[in-house]
Parts: sequence; C-alpha cells; structure tokens
Amino acid sequence: MSNALKVRTIAKKGIYGSLQANETAESNSAQQRSDAAAQALKTQKGDLYDQVIQTDPRGITIPGADPLQSELSSSSIPSATVGVVNLYYSDPNILPISGFGYLIPKSIPFSQNPEMALGVVFDSDAVRGQDTVPGTKLTVMLGGHWWRDFGDLNPSEEECLRMAKSVVRRHLGIKDDPTASKATIQKQSIPQYPVHYRRNFLNRDHNHLVNKYYGRLKVAGAFFNGVGVNDCIRGGIEVAQSALSPNWRDKTGLEVISNAPAFAKLARVRSSQNQK
Repeated sequence: MSNALKVRTIAKKGIYGSLQANETAESNSAQQRSDAAAQALKTQKGDLYDQVIQTDPRGITIPGADPLQSELSSSSIPSATVGVVNLYYSDPNILPISGFGYLIPKSIPFSQNPEMALGVVFDSDAVRGQDTVPGTKLTVMLGGHWWRDFGDLNPSEEECLRMAKSVVRRHLGIKDDPTASKATIQKQSIPQYPVHYRRNFLNRDHNHLVNKYYGRLKVAGAFFNGVGVNDCIRGGIEVAQSALSPNWRDKTGLEVISNAPAFAKLARVRSSQNQK
C-alpha cells in the first residue's frame, strides 16, 4: 500500500453518505481477516478511502447493515442543545468586573434563572489581542439541561437573543443594546457523559473499531475527547497523526483513553475501632 494514505474527515452528520463495511470482518478466519483489513472503506457515492475520521458517532450508516450508531456505545448517551449568543458593545469598559466570565450552577432554581442561562464568557477579557477595534465581546450560553428537562424546548434565535440581553442586564447591569449580535442554536452538541463513561463506553468502542474496521475508521470530537474546544483540537491533532503512523491499524482515536490508568482507586479501610 502506498505511504500516502487517502483520509477523509467526516465532520457533519451524514454529510458523505454511508460506509460500506467488509462482510468478512466478522469472520474468525485469519485469512479472511487479513483480506478484509486490506480493503478500503467505500462510501455510498462509491468513493474509496483508506481511512475515515468520524467526529459524530451518530453520523454514518452501513448499507445493508445496522447503523453505526447501533454499533458504538458512545452514540447512545444523551446530548443537550445549547443556544450561543455573541454580543459586541463598542464601549470597552462596559463590564463592571474583568475576568474569564462565570457559569451558573445547576442548583440555581428557575425563579432565579428564568432565561435558563448556563453562563457568560467575557471574550474580550479571556482572549485578548484578537480584535482590530476596541469594544467588549460577550458569549452567553443558554439551554442545555434546562431545555431538555422542560420537555425539549426549542426557542428561536430571536428568543435566545432576547434572553441573552436580559441575562447581561440583570447580572452585569448592561442596559445598552449591543452594537452587533449573533445567535445560533447548536442542536444536540453537548454530550452528557454518564458515570464510568470511559470504562463502559469508550473502551468498548475502541475494541469494536479495532476488531471490525482494523484502524480504517477512527473517531474524534466532543463525544470522545471532551466537550471543550481545546479537547477537540487536541483529539483532532492526535487522530490525524495516528492516521499517518506506521501502526495506524491499531489506532482508533480512543487508544489513549482506553489504555489510560484510572484517576483514582477507592478502597474500604477498616477503622481502628473495627480492627480491635
């Protein structure tokens, strides 16, 4: 096989159709396993790729077989929709305080958080030196568990903008209308990791991808690496590097997580009174 591998990154749900799985991949025969591993993945459009990097476990279906989401444990966990509102004010000193911003604890009742906000990031403070004009930039995050718990609420972008302005008015005393604003709805964008997610979900997915796709199908993104921007960037870089490594057949994007030691181990210790 050529050293120049043909790799396709699928970044949106179903954007490139579906992948054709090798039917011999389930065989226990060593010869059939070798033959299956030598075959490239085929999309519904007929394109062949040596490797595919998938960033959403719900995004690919296998023709004539079960959807990939039924194969990967990680795709079964719930995810939350978030409203993201960016606000720009021409006044660079409109904030009463400086800092990264703040998050609103889940323990805060609805009566104190009627906008169902998750938090506010002071972008102009948190990331300095990016702008060519003075001013104040804020990002207001709304929804998440609030929208899900209230029966999958689906507010419009206009409603999100109104709620965001209400949040900064109540919390930060900003009564002026923003000079510029943008609201977007990020549907099902934040996976809600359950307890033991790495052990019960990601380890299983790593083994499945190795045994069935032999390194040809890899994963990255918020469902696998963490919901933060830094986590996703790191995961993307690492899986791209693994795609070009000599032992790429053993790489899935989850091998680091799968092989990582537990953060802590708990053990019951007898008290001195019980030992007597």
